[in-house]
Amino acid sequence: MSVDFPPAILSFGLEFVAGMPQIRLTDFARLRLEVMSFFLVALLLLAWIFQLLWNAISKDIPSWPKLHFRGAAGILVVTLLLLGLVLSMITGARELMTPRAWKPKGSTFVLQEHHAGQSKEWLDSACQQRIQNLRDALWEYAANHDRNLPPHRLTDGVPLQTWLTIDPGGARFDYWAGARADEGDRLVVVEPAVFGEERFVLWSSGVISKIPEKEAAEHLARMLREKE
Repeated sequence: MSVDFPPAILSFGLEFVAGMPQIRLTDFARLRLEVMSFFLVALLLLAWIFQLLWNAISKDIPSWPKLHFRGAAGILVVTLLLLGLVLSMITGARELMTPRAWKPKGSTFVLQEHHAGQSKEWLDSACQQRIQNLRDALWEYAANHDRNLPPHRLTDGVPLQTWLTIDPGGARFDYWAGARADEGDRLVVVEPAVFGEERFVLWSSGVISKIPEKEAAEHLARMLREKE
């Protein structure tokens, strides 16, 4: 069906709009709403699974209280808040150790190019200082034991914390016993594998150097053959 408008109206160039106004979200707001909806559904689903697991365990433990869905959701929310706090503390510690060295890129952070060399120098300095502290402790032990270095890492007289590297995971220095302080040229301490292809090492002469992993392996293999 067609509608003929009076010529007088058409001559004024009037424009007729039918229907109701429609409110639309921007693409960014719509995306954020979709993400929030997804995580809300995921949180409710995880809370339901957590409730089922908790109540299943409580059947075998009479003193274990039953957990309602609201309590399960509350536990998950508190846990997520604590995890967010821990991640924020880690981010703050990283910024304190390497100030202004990181720049935002998308949803993550990357190391700025002009700080890359400075960060490597800082890392080498920290690693060297840590192995120097261990050398001082070992040589102090040897001074009281006829220049003999400790038979193992758990020996009394060498604090356990001196065996820790700067690795956040708590990796310890590798140690080879049987050497004497300031005597010979044997490997005594080597940084663990987490430090890459080049590692700081401590020799029985007291010298600290940084050598490739392959060279350290060859020296250790030669030491083992000499023992046989």
